[in-house]
Amino acid sequence: MRLLVFEHGKHSLVPLSSSRTYNVSEVDALIAKLFGERRQLSLDFSEEYVPICATEEIRIVASLVTAYHNSLVRSNIQVTRI
Repeated sequence: MRLLVFEHGKHSLVPLSSSRTYNVSEVDALIAKLFGERRQLSLDFSEEYVPICATEEIRIVASLVTAYHNSLVRSNIQVTRI
């Protein structure tokens, strides 16, 4: 489950460090910043793009992205770019 931004007609990965874990509040702040900039954000959930439509969704999205990212870092798996 990766966080994506839609710009210039395509989805791009929102980069997170592949060498460190994050806490939910860090990812929450990043998503809130991007959402506040009126960026079109979505989750890549098994190659299904699920849009983030409301600020009320940010906390749960941050929790999901953080859990997924941290499990990859702990497993020492690199996240590939789209």
